[in-house]
Amino acid sequence: MTGDEFKQGLRAIGWKQADMCRKLSLNKSTVSAWATEGPPAWAAEYLRTIVRLHELHEELVTAPPLERLARTDDE
Repeated sequence: MTGDEFKQGLRAIGWKQADMCRKLSLNKSTVSAWATEGPPAWAAEYLRTIVRLHELHEELVTAPPLERLARTDDE
């Protein structure tokens, strides 16, 4: 994972670098370096997992659009 991919992953879940620092008890300079150079493998996998969980939540838990509800009622 590159630094840009790391930043994109954070944006996808609505986190800032400071959020990652707090959640993992990391120093700001560590996460800042990851945003530039890319994170270590474990942090990249952690972020990918959180992004995927966020996507699943959006897909399965968030209320569906009204158009989809209307189609389900008619079927």
